[in-house]
Amino acid sequence: MLQLGAIAVPFALKRSRRRRTLGLTVTAREVRIHAPSWTPRAEIERYVVLQHGWLARAWARMQARTSRAGAPAANEVRYLGRVLALDIRPSLFSEVRRHGGTLRIHAPHGADAASLVRDWLRIRAERLLAWRLARIARKLGRRPSRFALSNAQTQWGSCTRH
Repeated sequence: MLQLGAIAVPFALKRSRRRRTLGLTVTAREVRIHAPSWTPRAEIERYVVLQHGWLARAWARMQARTSRAGAPAANEVRYLGRVLALDIRPSLFSEVRRHGGTLRIHAPHGADAASLVRDWLRIRAERLLAWRLARIARKLGRRPSRFALSNAQTQWGSCTRH
């Protein structure tokens, strides 16, 4: 446990041969300390002490954000700022459709409804983001060279000049 003032925070130390610098990531569950594999533990500890103030603020912000947002129930999914109720129905074929505040999933017996919902959300995200990107590019008199949606865990996006 990492002591941030009066709060004990779980942490994970991740060492990597490829990493060149020390870094910190604050998640809803823990603080991740990233370090090159050759860095002595004393140096890592000094770095964490130096970043103590930032860590305490970042942890407090993350905890406030996660408590405000709250996780949707197992029978709900978030979509464009709304919570949709899931209605899973048996069917011969797989299909996912939105009906107002409900996301209706028709699935064969034994099908993975979670992956059907995830695929539906991904397709909607790709369409919406492609539309928004085209709109912004048109305003700037440019054309995007390419667009891809990934399952990135930490880096949310990148942009290049070309």
